Amino acid sequence: MPLVRTSDGHLLPWDKEAIVNQLTKETVIADVFFDIPAISRHEAEEIAIKTEQRIRLMELKFVSGPLIREIVNIILLEESISNPQYKIYRNILTRVGCPI
Repeated sequence: MPLVRTSDGHLLPWDKEAIVNQLTKETVIADVFFDIPAISRHEAEEIAIKTEQRIRLMELKFVSGPLIREIVNIILLEESISNPQYKIYRNILTRVGCPI
């Protein structure tokens, strides 16, 4: 996996768990604003795996947090066809915008 370039310019090892943690953390507000549960850990792990697969296919030496977030959002949008809650999660992630 490529290294992840942080906003302060450091390169860190890839950590799929960071995606899982950010998804579960940020989607908690779905319950407050949309009356739907936050994404489950299992669902977040599936999204993280798909994100990792796509990044691996890109064969990049490093990726940025914003690129990872965009890929996560694309996957959520694609998956929203079969799970409409994913569209809401994507909207939340787009608005919150914290680095994954």
